[in-house]
Amino acid sequence: MTHQFTREDITFKANGLNLSGWLYQPESKNKMPAIIMAHGYSCVKELYLDRYAEVFAKAGFVVLAYDHRNFGDSEAVTEREIDPQAQVADWRDAITFMQTLPFVDDNQIGIWGTSLAGGHVLVVGALDKRVKCIVSLVPTISGSRNIARRIPIDKLETLNAEFKKERIRIYQGEKAKTVPVLSDELLKQPFNDNRNDYRALFDSYYAPQSEQWRFRNVKNFITLLSLENYANYNPEMYLNYISPTPILMIVAEHDTVTMTEDELHVYSQLNEPKALKIIKGGHFTAYHEGLDDVANASLEWFKRWLIVS
Repeated sequence: MTHQFTREDITFKANGLNLSGWLYQPESKNKMPAIIMAHGYSCVKELYLDRYAEVFAKAGFVVLAYDHRNFGDSEAVTEREIDPQAQVADWRDAITFMQTLPFVDDNQIGIWGTSLAGGHVLVVGALDKRVKCIVSLVPTISGSRNIARRIPIDKLETLNAEFKKERIRIYQGEKAKTVPVLSDELLKQPFNDNRNDYRALFDSYYAPQSEQWRFRNVKNFITLLSLENYANYNPEMYLNYISPTPILMIVAEHDTVTMTEDELHVYSQLNEPKALKIIKGGHFTAYHEGLDDVANASLEWFKRWLIVS
């Protein structure tokens, strides 16, 4: 059965901040199961979360897709600062918000996250047993290892010294320093036409005219301390606490961002019930040519573990 649905712009309170999102409500006389979605590292909801949410809403799920604090349309403490621990805490308030809606079955709430938020759903699912079902797409497993892979040890020592200075600057009331998401070096490289390229997601130059609206809140910077926050974030530490919540992990064959080998190792350590789907391509495939396949696999998992009237 295909449901008609409405989408409205909403805000909800999360740890004192107003977070903004889209709320998808299918037509139904009964209370409906719900799915909460958020994006990854420095990303906003416009970067293709709507296409996933529409698949879920048509199947009868209430869907909330929202922007993390400090990003997109959500309220900011520090603009463009990635704070994984705060994002996890906000997600738990998003669950509470959904439970207050009269048309939501508050015992049937699933969570879906991609990339950095793919790591968040591991943590939220471990901490919050209100979650009945998890889909984790190309998740961050270990921020510390990912940073170490990308930054030589001598430069990492210099960066740690910069973090120390930056915290003192911020404490003294100075404005946060920023760093680019896409470096000048990366932007000068030839574009990868198979869409498995950072710029296919972050740079409007490579998007068709019909997709330009997606980039209105995309900015090529984050705070310097975002790097330290990410380096200290390791969702793998929570694995033993996820079961018995069912989890589907979706992994790309050639993920050089959150690392295929890390994801497969973590999956092997998860307890049942669990399932693994491996998709062709790399980290960004699920936002382009692999989107329909991933959306359908996610939907089948939610239908299996959440009650759809």
